[in-house]
Amino acid sequence: MNNYENLTSPANPLIRHYYSMSLGFQLQILILHFRKTRTHNFYEMLLHHVMTCILISNAYMIDQWASACMVLILHDLSDAFLFAARLANDFKLKFGV
Repeated sequence: MNNYENLTSPANPLIRHYYSMSLGFQLQILILHFRKTRTHNFYEMLLHHVMTCILISNAYMIDQWASACMVLILHDLSDAFLFAARLANDFKLKFGV
């Protein structure tokens, strides 16, 4: 008995749309990465963006919808906190901690 049969089932159109939006967003970040001022972690972030695009594309091609969707959701949730921290750092905001 295979417990992983549902992981490769065809995704509904909303999940396909979410995948397309996630891949488009990651490609946009990858392209804009070259326009930013180079910092000490330029190549690490470049590798991160390239690998994210490759992983999203591969998950789409091999129909690993359920597991890849969980990774994308977690990635998107952590991005919100990352962008907020970067914004606070860029504007030199101090919090009373």
